[in-house]
Amino acid sequence: MVTPRHIGFLLALVAALATGAAPAQTHLPTGAHDFRAKLPEGCVPGDINTGASPADVIQRFTAELNITGQQQQDIQILTADYGQRLRDLAQLGRRSAERLLSTEPGSANYWTIAQEVSASAAANAAETVILLSELREKLSAVLTAAQRAELRRRIEERKAACMPSSTDGSDAGQ
Repeated sequence: MVTPRHIGFLLALVAALATGAAPAQTHLPTGAHDFRAKLPEGCVPGDINTGASPADVIQRFTAELNITGQQQQDIQILTADYGQRLRDLAQLGRRSAERLLSTEPGSANYWTIAQEVSASAAANAAETVILLSELREKLSAVLTAAQRAELRRRIEERKAACMPSSTDGSDAGQ
């Protein structure tokens, strides 16, 4: 499920990539839903736990993919176009959650509000997925075919190096 925290992280990362500047603070998901909990011991997914600053990661990304100044400008325009709507959706989700949390269980309108918040969350999640998909497609279009191929290669390389393992051992030998 896409949460406001995930959206905030994605926006910070995309904005940083667009501007070449590091976000002031990035909140990664934590808890049981944290993808890092499913990684084999000692596996470092990408640059999250390497101690590299976001600016270092972005600089390396820009260098590895040979991102031009024009491409950075194009990325910045796209993130500005989509960023505000994604932030608005995240804020709407927080307000809906606060509305439900401020309603006392057992009150006459509790389940009506719960259903409204649920419907709103579903609509927000659907719109978020569409917006992020559009943004991803447009960001991909900014890259050259060679840059897209290199990016795919690097993503697959990192995924293969940090493939989560099941707890029952059924993935052994895969």
